[in-house]
Amino acid sequence: MIPTIGRNIRYVLATGPMAGQARLAFITNVQDPERISLTCLPDAANDRLGVTLSATNVKHSEAKEPGTWHWPTATQS
Repeated sequence: MIPTIGRNIRYVLATGPMAGQARLAFITNVQDPERISLTCLPDAANDRLGVTLSATNVKHSEAKEPGTWHWPTATQS
């Protein structure tokens, strides 16, 4: 898929007690097909990251390393 502004994605948290867990995010800017800017909606009570998290120049990774984004799958909850 080609990333476009406004699409829902999954961002893998890089910091906090839930680092490595994926959270809902949406694309706010596209640098190229592999790198984007995003706004993430973490679970503020458990992730301890505030209400939103913004990140720029975030790399795509199907391996789902912390600090990267990937497309949601039908089996993710």
